[in-house]
Amino acid sequence: MNFRAGLIKALLKEGHQVICIIPQGEASQSLKELGVDVQEVFINATGTSVIGEMRYFYHLFYTLFKTKPDYYLGYTIKPNIYGALISRILKIKSIINITGLGSSFLKNNFLTKIIFSLYRVSLSSAHLIFFQNEEDQEIFYHTRILTTQKTMILPGSGVNLNKFSMDFVPNVLEETVKKNKSKVDFNFLLISRLLVDKGILEFIEAIKILKTEDRKFTAIILGPIEGLNSSSIDRAQLKNWVSQDLVIHHDFTDDVRPYIYNADCVVLPSYREGTPKSLLEAGAMGKPLIATNVPGCRNVIEDGLNGFLCEPKSSQGLAVAMRKVLTMNSEMLKNLGIESQKKITKEYDETIIHQIYLNLIK
Repeated sequence: MNFRAGLIKALLKEGHQVICIIPQGEASQSLKELGVDVQEVFINATGTSVIGEMRYFYHLFYTLFKTKPDYYLGYTIKPNIYGALISRILKIKSIINITGLGSSFLKNNFLTKIIFSLYRVSLSSAHLIFFQNEEDQEIFYHTRILTTQKTMILPGSGVNLNKFSMDFVPNVLEETVKKNKSKVDFNFLLISRLLVDKGILEFIEAIKILKTEDRKFTAIILGPIEGLNSSSIDRAQLKNWVSQDLVIHHDFTDDVRPYIYNADCVVLPSYREGTPKSLLEAGAMGKPLIATNVPGCRNVIEDGLNGFLCEPKSSQGLAVAMRKVLTMNSEMLKNLGIESQKKITKEYDETIIHQIYLNLIK
């Protein structure tokens, strides 16, 4: 719903039937209300057990065999690899979207080699492969995962400019949000799953550096802990940060807009991204942005124009960028936000992505 609702609506408006394949147990009512056929499958989301992978492959194979779609639209690593391979067997046209390379690509270990091999086999007959930045595309060609396949760069998942805009004002700010805003004049917001690869540790260390300078600000993390993920932040560690008044943590929300509205700057010190949705949404709402100078993030931020880039895995570099915005006057911050809104509106409107899909299917 967060990433694909706009595309689903666009497909339905054109008269297409849409089938959504989702993990078992996930809330499906909101999807059904859009008018789609929902198929639930078992997915071994964060594990790598052979039995779990075989079970997922079987469930996905059976679902695609049963529904016989004209096109399979895949997103994220496992649905991309298994979905493309099954589509090849069942002679279904597959459109694969490489939304990011994931933490396994960062580690460059045996698992990375397995994923490379699986991608090489499964994508060999894909109808079209989308990438969200040129660096990811180059890796797939350089490692010969791809050779002559048709590929294209998409500007991420895009953003709904009607929903995320500088005109947004929440009817009622959540009590926790109002409380946070009343404490100090400046709020940093990080919207992310609590994974090491998202730069959470560097964010905490940067906060500690700035706190020693007696700077007044609040740091907020909005996102869930993923306990089964090997890169996940430990819950006890997070509790310790909160108890030290380093950060305020909000686990989950159906609507990030009140939090973005309340923020003065949105931060994402990730090690690598496809195209980060949180930066697109914050930029569309006119917020200054800070992120690492890595694929995906540097596509969204023009350093010094709508925010600042810093070196990945560097708490010192992140602290420098955060210090810059802390020392800016309100007019300078406003100008950064205006430039963010201009860039996102021009380059990342989700209707651009929808039209590309629709034209391809036509």
